[in-house]
Parts: sequence; C-alpha cells; structure tokens
Amino acid sequence: MDKVKALEIVSALAEGHNPYTGEIFENDNVFQNPDTVRALYLARDILSRQIKLDSQKRALPENVGMAWTQEEEDELVKGFDAGVMVKELAVKHCRTRGAIESRLAKLGKLSNVVLVRYRDKKAE
Repeated sequence: MDKVKALEIVSALAEGHNPYTGEIFENDNVFQNPDTVRALYLARDILSRQIKLDSQKRALPENVGMAWTQEEEDELVKGFDAGVMVKELAVKHCRTRGAIESRLAKLGKLSNVVLVRYRDKKAE
C-alpha cells in the first residue's frame, strides 16, 4: 500500500470518522477509545515522518552511502588534481559535496575540508 494513502486512512480514523464514507464513529466504537486514538495519532506521525524521509532520500545523489571503489577514488584524485571544483566532482560521482570533501581528506589531498570550500568560492 502507498504510504500517502495509508496516512490518509490512519488520519481519518484518528479524527474519528470512517475513511471511506466519512461517517463519524459512535462514542462506543473501538476507534473512539482514547488508547486507540493515541495509537492512531502516533502511527500518523510516524507515517508522516517516513514520507518526508523518503522524499529527502529521493533528492540525494544516486551513490550516497555506497562504498568507494579504487577506480572511483583514482578518478576523483585525477579530477581534483586537474582543478575540477568539488561541486562538479560531486555531480560526476553522484555523491554529495561533503562526501567528496571527506574522501579527498581521507586520501590526503586535503589537510582541512575548509580549504576546498575556500577554493570553490574563489573559482566562482
């Protein structure tokens, strides 16, 4: 089931009405029990956060969290040594700018990540 649709259903139940007919539940209905309502609101909040997280993940580059291969590191160093800006390297390697800076620091190409940001600002 789609998370957005699940959120709509859980929200309607938490608000005390049938998600399909809009009918308001009677006071003795299990969905009107205070513990049930609290559980539904908790489920709603969790679903909302998950939907937001999913959206943020889709906005990240393709290789976020992936291990670096030796070949990719070699290409990164070659590009950096050739003067390619960090933001361009990030696009090329489908990684975040922070990932590029961290990998360059790990490879001994940067003594301080701040230097990269300074270098990019000068080049713009």
